[in-house]
Amino acid sequence: MSLFIQPFFHLLIIALAGWINRDQQAVIDYLIEENRVLKDQLEGRRLRFTDEQRIRLAVKAKAVGRRLLKEIDTLVTPDTLLAWYRKLITRKFDGSKSRRYPGRPRINREIEQLVVRMAKKNTDWGKGDWVILNDSVRGKVIGISPELVQLVERGGAQTTYQTGDFLANSPRNLATNFRIKELFGISYELQQQATKQIPDTLHAFIRDRLEQEGYGEKLLNLRVEFAQANTSSLDLAVIADFEGELGDLYNRLRRAIQRWCVDACSEYGWEIPFPQMTLHGSVARSE
Repeated sequence: MSLFIQPFFHLLIIALAGWINRDQQAVIDYLIEENRVLKDQLEGRRLRFTDEQRIRLAVKAKAVGRRLLKEIDTLVTPDTLLAWYRKLITRKFDGSKSRRYPGRPRINREIEQLVVRMAKKNTDWGKGDWVILNDSVRGKVIGISPELVQLVERGGAQTTYQTGDFLANSPRNLATNFRIKELFGISYELQQQATKQIPDTLHAFIRDRLEQEGYGEKLLNLRVEFAQANTSSLDLAVIADFEGELGDLYNRLRRAIQRWCVDACSEYGWEIPFPQMTLHGSVARSE
């Protein structure tokens, strides 16, 4: 029985394969003819393909091969299809984008020129200047080159930045004069005095304290003005401009301005509000 069945299955498989091949060939013949009709419709006009379409055609063309492509009436020449494959696929995955070369990566040319110009001319900032960065680091520049910038903070801690990272932090130079702006809130009970009388009084008080503590000669400008009606306070803005020689005392001056505002409130009886907190909860039902 098994001797009879085995040849039968062989014949069945061969017949099935032939039937499938005939169907596949019929589909292929149809698609080739459809391409010819399409080319006739174009009448020599050039087709425009997107890169995605070129990649799709190139992958299939590579699998078919140049010899068989020449037997098919393709929309573009076999040479063009294979050139697309080399350009769009082979180069995409050749590792060139992630390939590392020996030595330190070259600094961006624009950054290099900027740092060299600053180091030579020292027109804006340079070695010895105090700077503040966006990451809140404040320090004195003790080393600068096209590749590295080194800062020393108050207390002696040293921080080194790649030049590109340093410039990306938008360094603000304090050596070329600087501004401090501090907000301070007073109670809504002082509303009638908040826009004129209190700002004028606070201005005179802070200027007097600046003179007393030895900062008056380096003060360039001082303003105190109403800033905004906040949620639980009426905010005043103290704006003070100083010469760059006080750059290393930037944070000390900020704290001093806040301290003088508190002292003024104590002396004149101005109430300092605290943030209001609203509690939400359910009311228990009485039985």
